[in-house]
Order: sequence, then C-alpha cells, then structure tokens
Amino acid sequence: MRRISASFLQAAVVLIGIGSLALMLWEPHIEGRNAHATTFEIYFKDPFLAYVYVGSIPFFVALYRASGLFGHARKMGWSRR
Repeated sequence: MRRISASFLQAAVVLIGIGSLALMLWEPHIEGRNAHATTFEIYFKDPFLAYVYVGSIPFFVALYRASGLFGHARKMGWSRR
C-alpha cells in the first residue's frame, strides 16, 4: 500500500468517525418527539439513546483500530510490486 493511499484511507476513517459522532449527538435534538424537550429530558429520560450509545462503542473501536492499521501501513511504506 502506498503512503498516500494509506494517508487518504486513515483520513477517511477519521472523518467517518467525526461525522458519525456528530450525527449521534445532533439527531436526538431534532427528532419528532424530542423537538421541544430539554437536554436533560432527551438524554436521561430516553433509555433507547443509552442503548444506541453503548451499542456504538464497538463501531468506534473498529474505527480506531482501522485508523491504527492504516497508520502502521503508512509508516511501513508497503507497496505493491
């Protein structure tokens, strides 16, 4: 894998992680039943959100591991020959 490809893929993984985290934090505020709720009501009175956040931990761990893998590939400078 070329260094530029590894850097591009690592940046893509980081952007996917930032985008998904932003979506997870922003979406409950615009959801239909939470549109006029306070922040406390949104996050502490809806157990479904807790399940979603706990369930997303493996996704973010996988993104972290993929970012580390691409970082390692970039350092090693693997190339196809």
